[in-house]
Amino acid sequence: MDVLRSILRTAAASAALFTLSACHDLTSPATNGDVSTVNLQAKSKKLSIAITSGPETMLVGEAATFEATATDQRGRSVPASEISWKSLNPDLLVMNGNLATAVQPGTATIVATFSRVSATRTVTISAVPTGPIPFEWRGGAAVPSGANVSYAAHDAARREILLPSADGRVLVYRIATDTWDAIPVSGLPSQFGEYQIGYDAANDRILFHWRGLGSVYAVPRTGGTAVQLGNNANRSDTFDHVFGVNPVTNEAFTLFGYGFFAFRNTYWRFNAGNQWEVQPIGSPVPWPRQAPTASTATAQRTLYVFGGEGNASGNQGDAYRLLHSLWRFDFVSNIWSALIPDSEAPPASAPAGRGTAIGATASGGSVYLYLPERSPVGVPRETLWRIRPGIDAAFATVPTTGGAPTTTAGRWMFHDAASQDMVLVLGGTTVQVHRIRVPE
Repeated sequence: MDVLRSILRTAAASAALFTLSACHDLTSPATNGDVSTVNLQAKSKKLSIAITSGPETMLVGEAATFEATATDQRGRSVPASEISWKSLNPDLLVMNGNLATAVQPGTATIVATFSRVSATRTVTISAVPTGPIPFEWRGGAAVPSGANVSYAAHDAARREILLPSADGRVLVYRIATDTWDAIPVSGLPSQFGEYQIGYDAANDRILFHWRGLGSVYAVPRTGGTAVQLGNNANRSDTFDHVFGVNPVTNEAFTLFGYGFFAFRNTYWRFNAGNQWEVQPIGSPVPWPRQAPTASTATAQRTLYVFGGEGNASGNQGDAYRLLHSLWRFDFVSNIWSALIPDSEAPPASAPAGRGTAIGATASGGSVYLYLPERSPVGVPRETLWRIRPGIDAAFATVPTTGGAPTTTAGRWMFHDAASQDMVLVLGGTTVQVHRIRVPE
């Protein structure tokens, strides 16, 4: 019997020791190199997701981009591509990825999901007020004397528009205060009128690009001496092209243009080695053209391109015409989509032409046009046009009041999300700034 009691006491002590080991506190960091304990501790974290931006109210016909952040079981941030979106009320609100389009009045619920966790946002949708939308043109502050401007760029974060003047200044229009300033720039081998301009937000610098496919120079946002990036020689095969900075890769890019008796539709990217290279693009692609105009929808990370002059073949020897098409380029997927396709015979009442001011709202919910350099006979020129991608099949005229802008050499539109103003800059030797409040 004594032997049996001894065996039982030994077994009980072993069980107690096993229990204490199994109940090791996983909330405390291991100090003895116990890798299994550390892994268990990491796995004990919870998945999480939250919708961080997007409106709580919308009007029928409006589009808006929603954003969410999520973390996995190790506390790491999850890429946006791993977050799925849906609407619980698709008859009221339609979701395409994280882009929502309001269809009917009512209350809709948006759901963002990662793995097994979800977050919701309630959106109240109202009908558009009856009667014409009160679009009223307002004049901006007087432009500094001596300005002669051919190109423009937008610093959305600072709410400023950058305009290189032929007299060697980069003029700065401050949207928030309706005032002007100037940035000193030196070191460019040619006059300012030979360069397109872009703003590189990731590196806080201004980029100057020779107006053929050639040299790129960088200048700090505060001004200074231009430094050439790479060793690209100036080429003469992409004049009248689109130049900008890709908001996804932060690379400079060019699109379209004309040279050596041919129109272009190639996408060139300025790679990490500071060299131009062709970016492969799948079908469909826009017709080759010169002098189209483009605007970036910053929140949507897409580029809208309108009009220009060209044809299906790209050969100058074939008949070419003023174009009325509207294309959208997705910087994430590198895919084109035709919102208004290219065609041989555009409608007689549609806006068409080259050098048109185009402005997309930040969400891409609306795209506006104003003042083409050339326009078909019978189509009004000094007119504001609007299309809502995904809702409208064509541009429609917008009634405006106030002092409408008049024709000058260059024209650009930039959307200021804070004020909901579309800011129109007319260039040339008589520079003007006009503003008009527009809905998303």
